[in-house]
Amino acid sequence: MDPLWAEITTVPCRYRLPSGHVEGQSVTCADVRLFEDEPNGATVTLHIARFRAGTTASPTATFYLQGGPGAHAQSELSTLTPERLRTFTTAGDYIVFDQRGAGASRPALECDAAARATTGPDRIRSLEACLADVRATGVRTHAYDSEHIARDVEAMRKALGLSQVNLVARSYGTRVALEVLRRYERSVRAVVLDAPVPPDLPTWAEQARSFEQGLRALASECAQTPRCAERYPSLDAQVLTAAQQLDAAPLRVELGAATLSLDGALLLGVLGLALYRRETYPALPLFIDAARRRDTAVIGAVLREFVSAATLANNGASLAMNHVVLCNDSAQYFDDEAVARAESGVHPRVREHFSSLYVSVVRQVCRSSRPVARSGVTERVRSAVPTLVLTGAIDPVVPPSYATHVQETLSRATTLTFARVGHGAIETPCGSGITAQFLATPEATVDGVCAQATPTIEFR
Repeated sequence: MDPLWAEITTVPCRYRLPSGHVEGQSVTCADVRLFEDEPNGATVTLHIARFRAGTTASPTATFYLQGGPGAHAQSELSTLTPERLRTFTTAGDYIVFDQRGAGASRPALECDAAARATTGPDRIRSLEACLADVRATGVRTHAYDSEHIARDVEAMRKALGLSQVNLVARSYGTRVALEVLRRYERSVRAVVLDAPVPPDLPTWAEQARSFEQGLRALASECAQTPRCAERYPSLDAQVLTAAQQLDAAPLRVELGAATLSLDGALLLGVLGLALYRRETYPALPLFIDAARRRDTAVIGAVLREFVSAATLANNGASLAMNHVVLCNDSAQYFDDEAVARAESGVHPRVREHFSSLYVSVVRQVCRSSRPVARSGVTERVRSAVPTLVLTGAIDPVVPPSYATHVQETLSRATTLTFARVGHGAIETPCGSGITAQFLATPEATVDGVCAQATPTIEFR
């Protein structure tokens, strides 16, 4: 049987749909059954939502490839405003789906215990236990990777009767988009890569370096703003001072009904998340300074803002799937020397933070996951498909250098770096407008002047 076999069944939506959409009219949902690995073997079921660009189905469509790995499609649907949907239906219907192993797809490789773990060893124990349970059900964890997800995209394209597809991908989703280009280039009309993840670099091991780069970029913006520069000099150095002070003497911070123990690790963790979104930037120098001065009232006030924003934006992730994909795609191919190079030159406190809570977890869980090595997985992707590459200058997890690296082997790519933006340049008015224009006419020259005209940050 064809390895790209897919069976589509229209079903009630299991997603919370954006307001204003009527199921069966503007949007329909379906379950898509595909082979987990070999033809005639076990199957997986993906859940998709298809938003109509018009009154009838279009011959092309735009697939959204979510980040993570393992982020749930609901996070995209929860932020799908009418303006955002118009951007993505410029060149046909818009299709959102949970990737194999995540969210509403079945099986879902979940691990709630890992989300609750606060130390590296606890996370390792939780993930190893979750993956043992997953394998006990017969799931073949080696089949959860970017190669198989790319195959799912091609199988869905064929089953839906689409001549070609556009791919709009964010963060880890760009790794899948690149894999689709590697294997099914003729099926793709245009690609948008927002915060691209290169397959040939150990990006998971470079998290400390990426955080430092994002922090330095924010500090640079502060230094160029007279009021911020006067009130908060050497902002990035203040972070390290505050972290080391909090390691020695954590602070008790009241957050309404809860009390938080703020130590150096939590400070770095909060900053890593806050650097994702431009909305948090105005308060960050104030927060860092308050942490250094041990001002619990200001810390609590700012944290309540951050927690509220994070809660509204968080719609879940399948953590067992996250670690399986990281292992299958990348971690199994990079040795101790490669990891040491990835972490070199980083401040010891920052390196220790990311190593203990992330890098060591990824590596240990990978060792116990029994991955299957495949040739070509970590090679650079070459393609002539029109591609728009977007990157944020303050992105703390996928730095602008990755965009430059990815573009080098994409002969028809245009890269835009967005000033004063973090993770998700496509969410800005400029990024959304450029994406709509590009999807409408991928062959046209991209006018990216607005990327450098992002409004200045109004630091407090």
